[in-house]
Amino acid sequence: MCAEKLLAVQWMNQMSGENLVTEPCFAATAEGYIEREKRWQELKRRHPALLAQQASTRDLALALLVSVGTDPDEQAFSECFRVKSLHVYLWFRTSADIDSAVEELMAEGLIRSADPMFTSQGPALAPTAEGRIYCAQMLVPRLGLVEDHSMLRAPDADAASAMFAGLGLSEVITDNLQFRWEEAQRCRSSGAWLSATVMYGSVLEALLATSLESHLSKAMTAVNAPKDQSGKTLPLKDWRLEKLLKVASEIGLVNSTVADFGSVLKDARNLIHPGKQLRERSNPEAATAAVSGNVVRGVITTLRARRTPTASA
Repeated sequence: MCAEKLLAVQWMNQMSGENLVTEPCFAATAEGYIEREKRWQELKRRHPALLAQQASTRDLALALLVSVGTDPDEQAFSECFRVKSLHVYLWFRTSADIDSAVEELMAEGLIRSADPMFTSQGPALAPTAEGRIYCAQMLVPRLGLVEDHSMLRAPDADAASAMFAGLGLSEVITDNLQFRWEEAQRCRSSGAWLSATVMYGSVLEALLATSLESHLSKAMTAVNAPKDQSGKTLPLKDWRLEKLLKVASEIGLVNSTVADFGSVLKDARNLIHPGKQLRERSNPEAATAAVSGNVVRGVITTLRARRTPTASA
């Protein structure tokens, strides 16, 4: 046996002796998963609210359930969270405390039993719609959660503002875009798909309007620039999203493909008008919100790549 294989066998045997893995396949034990989680938390790879260990078991449990699928190590292939995982992530709380918190959340209708993809992994839980809303309204401010509300990743405080870096925007505009983006993310995390889509649309509109201001001469003389009854081009502040997209594409700020996807977001965003929604009998879903967010990301990438110093008219 080569030295590397011998070392691996010795290492696995040592972990087996410490009850961190089981033989003969050397699968991790519950104690092994807990030791790994302790290490991850020592490295600050989790949200500070989880690291602080000060919030109630009930709040931490619900926040973890809403975070399903955000940790690659969890390997959650469906909208459920293994019950045993709560005991791993909340290793610093007693099993009795965790089980009591689960019972309380179940009784309040904030979580429900779920069918795991692999039954051998044990029972599973999932947040209800009410649970996601409660998390968005109560736990986000209480625990300081951002973006997708994940407890299983260390938050990047500059993630949202970094999205709008390199666009030449003022601090005031960047802060406003950051607020709108984070608001869209909160809506999306709580299952408010229409609200998320509307907020993404507002980010897109603000981005395009601001970018066109930097190319005002070209924008105002573009073929697709909207005009009043006398044929005079309307002030940029009066342009609708549809015209912002067409002119941005015409003068080369965004390519036609990005503009086409932007039109899809525009149509979805317009469902905020009850009449349109009733006529079309359409309700945005999770996929709609996801595509909308990706459209905004695509426009940002394009604007950043094509940005060149220009003088406003």
